[in-house]
Amino acid sequence: MEWWAILALVLGSNGIMLAGSYLRVKKQLEHSSEQLDKQLQAQREVDKHERNWSVRSEPLLRLRGELARMAQVSESAIDLATQFTREAGVGRKPDRIGEMLAKAVKEWDDCVWGGELYRTLHMQYDHKMKVEVHRIYLDYQSAYGVLYGFWDSENSERRSQAVNQAKEVLKENATKVSRVQERINELMEGL
Repeated sequence: MEWWAILALVLGSNGIMLAGSYLRVKKQLEHSSEQLDKQLQAQREVDKHERNWSVRSEPLLRLRGELARMAQVSESAIDLATQFTREAGVGRKPDRIGEMLAKAVKEWDDCVWGGELYRTLHMQYDHKMKVEVHRIYLDYQSAYGVLYGFWDSENSERRSQAVNQAKEVLKENATKVSRVQERINELMEGL
């Protein structure tokens, strides 16, 4: 074989290998680009979902916290009123408990009149839940209302009746709060 034939064969085979390598690299780059586009799209979807979840869940989390706070403050105040009534009923002077009760009343006033519950309530998008939370709030107000007349009464029986009435409201509200908390959890799971 002549040298030019060998040279043509070597150059031809190298050219074929170069063209094959070029086509393979081009195909890999196209495939990588498609994969990158798919990954970026998937990441955008995840980011969008997380952003939506954050925006929609924040008011729900705040409402859940405000409900728990309102329940805790109410229950603490009514428990102190119970202790106050019990101590006064046996002829003791419940000064220390009276001071704690006055603080609990102030804490309730801060909780209710601070406006955080209503701000949080107005952020909600589930109207039925808003109505239910407002009813719970009004029930707590009625239970707590006994404490405002509580101070004026020297009649221990009247105090006991008011406290027992408030305890009944708290018991009913505990069930209602649990239902609303469950509804909040369902809404958050659905986000």
